[in-house]
Amino acid sequence: MANDPFRALAHPIRRGIVERLAGGPATIGEATGGFGVSKPTISKHVKALEQAGLVVRTIDGRTHRLSLDLDALGEAVEWIDRQRAIWERMFDVVDDYLDEQEEPNALRLERTFNAPAQAVFDAWTSAEVLKRWWPAGSDWETPIAEVDVRVGGKLRLVMRSPDGEEFGGRGEYVELSPPERLVFTWTWDGHEGHEDTQLVEVEFREREDATTTVVLTNRGLRDEESKRLHREGWEASFDNLDRVLAA
Repeated sequence: MANDPFRALAHPIRRGIVERLAGGPATIGEATGGFGVSKPTISKHVKALEQAGLVVRTIDGRTHRLSLDLDALGEAVEWIDRQRAIWERMFDVVDDYLDEQEEPNALRLERTFNAPAQAVFDAWTSAEVLKRWWPAGSDWETPIAEVDVRVGGKLRLVMRSPDGEEFGGRGEYVELSPPERLVFTWTWDGHEGHEDTQLVEVEFREREDATTTVVLTNRGLRDEESKRLHREGWEASFDNLDRVLAA
């Protein structure tokens, strides 16, 4: 679908013509002058753009005007965006792997949510919203969600599985930079020794399309099994958060 436009735009002269037409329709002379090539060569470039559906010619007497076909350009841009999203996800996986090799006791996750950064940040700092997405499962509950959102403030969260088993912990806010960054310590109940205190860093990166990529780094994990369990838990919670933000 997008092959012809890409082939047509492969040549710098044709890209130059399209850039000029981005400002609006122009005569042949206005759109193609100054490229330093012969008229027959220019005609071939214009014809290639027309055949690809990128440029439309209108004739008024002896005057030929060129304009862009925005629909054709839009299809090419959509194709590029889809490929970019695929490659970004692949690069994210590679980045996560490399980060974990450099920090063997750290877990790094990324997830993009269909909401602006402020809304996503608020979901991390509101006790009522945390109750809806914090648990590690869609059928889990959060009987306790207490947050004092300030540097040095405490947080306490407890989640309950469908069979009634509870998993809770507590922490302290270390850094708050709404809506871009959130850092807090975390210790699971029953693991109050200093060596088991974790550090959770969350970055909120708003994109041009008003979606937000959350980059979470969970440091201080004891071993690979702990990383696996925390990864599963965070991914389940992120699934919940995705549903909450979409509601």
